[in-house]
Amino acid sequence: RRGRVLGITELTWSTALLVTVPVSGFLIAATSWRAPFILISAMAVIGTIAIYSGFDNDRPTHRIKKPLEMTASRITILAVTLLFSIAAEIVFIVYGQWLEESLGLTVAAIGVFTIVVVGAELIGEALTAWIADRVGLHRMVLLGLLVSAVSYAALGIVGGTIAIAIVVVITWLVSFEITICSTIPLVSELATESRDRFLSLLAVLFCMGRVIGALVAQPIYSAGGIAASGWAAAGCCVLATLLLLRVPPPGGTRGHDSHHPTRVGASRP
Repeated sequence: RRGRVLGITELTWSTALLVTVPVSGFLIAATSWRAPFILISAMAVIGTIAIYSGFDNDRPTHRIKKPLEMTASRITILAVTLLFSIAAEIVFIVYGQWLEESLGLTVAAIGVFTIVVVGAELIGEALTAWIADRVGLHRMVLLGLLVSAVSYAALGIVGGTIAIAIVVVITWLVSFEITICSTIPLVSELATESRDRFLSLLAVLFCMGRVIGALVAQPIYSAGGIAASGWAAAGCCVLATLLLLRVPPPGGTRGHDSHHPTRVGASRP
């Protein structure tokens, strides 16, 4: 049930965004721009106390070796993560500028558009929680990548129609959320002997993708507009899809790990 648990966990992210964005706007209007940071600090303290009091201490009483063998499948899934992270950031960085310049949305209207963004994220996370474990995490990631590629490519045909733009953006964000929310539990099954290390590598590659995407996003947009951004992102997703097809689903990787009983056994207390 990893897909369901991760999907439900991710729902808290979008729900928090849906609540805090209007609250922050109200606080800034009523007081100053510093007010939201005070609220954030207070909530962080409450969260820290909740974690400290609500979770049992899982610190091991002795050192546990957790060797992580970087197999071809594991390296490939990290490359997939890097690519779809780059793709998303290429569009994330400039889509607000595109909405303003090409579709004539004001800053206030873009703020309202954020509600659409949050709604799309909620849909993607809810779908992951609902069907990911039944469909299969590997298939869900493939589906997310393919729909993402189509959505990115469709950005160039929106023109000046806001209605079409909303549909394309919603489809893109839903598919992106499905991709990332399904990738995390999928990765956790690809390295059962050292999940913590492999998930840490996943986070590193995702952040690297954001950095690379942020660096190239504006030059691509300046050179060819949202169409160029969309095609660049779509290309990354297509390449990621082809790479993912080389990665067997988790059921197929257990046999590979079983060839190394000593290494896997070393991770057990």
